[in-house]
Amino acid sequence: ANQEVRAQGLSNMVGSLFSGYLSAGSFTRAALSYEAGARSPLAGVFSALWVALFAVAGASLVSHIPIPAMAASILLICWGLVDRRGIRALLRVSRAEFFVMALTCLATLLLELQTAIYAGVLASLFFYLKRTSQPRVQQWREGDEDVLRVGGSIFFGASHYLQTRLQRTEGLRVVIDAQQINFIDYSGVEMLHQEARRLGQQGRVLVLRNARPLVIEELHKLEGPENCPILFED
Repeated sequence: ANQEVRAQGLSNMVGSLFSGYLSAGSFTRAALSYEAGARSPLAGVFSALWVALFAVAGASLVSHIPIPAMAASILLICWGLVDRRGIRALLRVSRAEFFVMALTCLATLLLELQTAIYAGVLASLFFYLKRTSQPRVQQWREGDEDVLRVGGSIFFGASHYLQTRLQRTEGLRVVIDAQQINFIDYSGVEMLHQEARRLGQQGRVLVLRNARPLVIEELHKLEGPENCPILFED
């Protein structure tokens, strides 16, 4: 299916430069060709040749085939495209992703195809932001240190949640184990600087431990390495 979509897209892009006709295809025909053992786009060419042959030599015979019979054949082929085992597994593993799949399927039946794609993408984006806005944080106390191990990136969606967790700490040293932090954006940098200065006014300190070089570089960009209120430890 992916190969067919790429081929159709490239053919339409090239054809538009030479005033060519738009090309289109059917996933049902692609599925039938795949089940028959086809391995290349030439299956579509042979399919067109057979259709042309029947249209010329057997039009009188084809006209006697009931339309409901042809419709049933198409529905049977479409039913073979449904991964029922995958749907059941998706329902067990992730209700959110199952909802996205069901929404996209329903939108495809009721709306235009491009609108259905937009609906599926927006639903996926909503659940992704909802999940990443509250990254997994493990917190424990070691003497006068409050240690927070953050499992995920610090970006605009997660900054408020992490700031709330930092404001609940009571230790003299607030240590963020940054080993699992791969990315930090401007809002995350600004939030950590604000929290470091707030803790500094209380006689406390914010420490980033095991931070990646890219994360340290981003934190230094805001005020420079000399004025950065955050301490770094290996």
